[in-house]
Amino acid sequence: MTMESIQFEIQRNIDQAAARGGGTITLPAGVIMLTDAIHLRNNVHLRGSAGTILRRVPSVESRLLDRVGFGHYEMSVEEPELFPVGSGVHVYDKLAWGFYTTVGTVTGRKGNLIFIDRPFAHDYGPTNGATAIRIASIIEATDVHDASIGDLVLDGNVDETRDHDGCRAAGVYLLRSHRIGIKGVEIKNFRGDAISFQACTDVVVRDCELHHNSGIGIHPGSGSVRYVMAGNQIHDNGSHGIFYCLRSSHSDCHANRIEHNGDCGISVGERDSHHLIRDNAIVGNGRAGIEFRQFVYRGGNYVRLEGNRIGPNCRTKGDFELAITAGHHDLYFVKNHLSSAKEGKVVQIGAGSSSIHFYDNRVGDRPLAVADVDAPGSEVAFTENRDAMAIGPAALELDGAAHLNIERLADWSDSAKKLQEWP
Repeated sequence: MTMESIQFEIQRNIDQAAARGGGTITLPAGVIMLTDAIHLRNNVHLRGSAGTILRRVPSVESRLLDRVGFGHYEMSVEEPELFPVGSGVHVYDKLAWGFYTTVGTVTGRKGNLIFIDRPFAHDYGPTNGATAIRIASIIEATDVHDASIGDLVLDGNVDETRDHDGCRAAGVYLLRSHRIGIKGVEIKNFRGDAISFQACTDVVVRDCELHHNSGIGIHPGSGSVRYVMAGNQIHDNGSHGIFYCLRSSHSDCHANRIEHNGDCGISVGERDSHHLIRDNAIVGNGRAGIEFRQFVYRGGNYVRLEGNRIGPNCRTKGDFELAITAGHHDLYFVKNHLSSAKEGKVVQIGAGSSSIHFYDNRVGDRPLAVADVDAPGSEVAFTENRDAMAIGPAALELDGAAHLNIERLADWSDSAKKLQEWP
C-alpha cells in the first residue's frame, strides 16, 4: 500500500468509528509515514501497538503565484505536483504568524490551483513571500470531544522538515476540543511544539515523554481551562518546557520532570491564573526554573507552587531560579526546594508586586530567607497564609468557559472520571 492509502485507511476507520458512536482504533506495529495529520473524531480512542511509530514525511514547499484573500479555499502555486490530494499544507507569509497562518488538507488540484478544506485565515501575497509548505501535525483534533490517544511514538522527522509555525503544526494539536486524553505518548524531533492545545477544556496529558523538539514541550493557551499535566518527562526541547499562554486557567501541573530545555522550565504569562504547580522537578533549563512573564494588562496571578524541586537552572542566561516580573500579586510558594549554581539571591520579584507569600521553602540545606529574595518595592511575606485560594480544575465555576462560548461545563469530577476510565 502507498503512504496515502495507509493514511486514508486509518482515517476512514476513525471516521467510521465516530459515525457508529465511537470506539477504539488500534494501529499496527511498525513505522507509518504520514503526509497529513490523523484527524481525531468524537468518542474515538486511538491506540498504538508495541512499536507503532507515526512519522512525518519530508516537507516540501512552493511559492504562491497570486495574492489570495481571507476566507478563500484556493491558491495557485509554482509546483502543484508537490501537493497530492490528501496532503497537509501550511500557508503563510512574512506578515502572518500564529493564528494568521492557515493549516489544512489538500482536497483537489487543477493546473496550478490547489484547493484546501479550510478557509484562509489571512490575506497572503507573493510580495510578502507567500508560501505553501507540505507539513502538518501528526495528530490533530479540531472541534472534537471525548477522545484520546495513547501508546504511540510521534516522530517529526526533523532532519527532513522545513521551519514552520511551532504551535499550529505541533506533534499533537488540539483546537476548540473538550475532554481529550493524551497518555503514554512519546513526541520527538519536531520543528515546533510537542503538544499545543488552544481554546480547549478538560485536557489531560499524562505519562508522556516530550523531547528534542525545537519548540515548547506543552503549550496550553488561548483561553484553555481545566486541564492536567502529570507524570510527563519534558526534556531537551529548544524552547520552554511548559508555556502557559494567553488566558489559560485552573490547571493542575504535577509530578513532571522538566529538564534541559532551552528556555525556562515553566513560563506563566498574561491572564494565566489559578494554577496549581506541585511536586515537579525543574532542573538544568536554559533560563529560570519558573518565570512569571511581564504582562501588558493583567499578569498570571493566583498561582500556588508547592513541593517543587527547582534548580539549578539558568544554564545559558539569567541568575534567578524564580523570576517574577513587576506588578504580580497573589502568588504562593510553599515547601519548594531551590538550588542554584550561582552565588547570590535565587528569587527576583519586580517592583509593585504584592501578596507574594513564601512559607517553608529551602535553598540547599537551609530555609529560604529574606536575603535570598531580590524584591525592591514589592510586598513579600515569609509567614504561612491560611486563606483558602480557589485554584486548580475543580475550582473553576461551571460557567467559567463562557469566553469559549460554553454556557455551562460538566462537573469536573464527572470529566475527570471519564478521562480516567477511557481505554
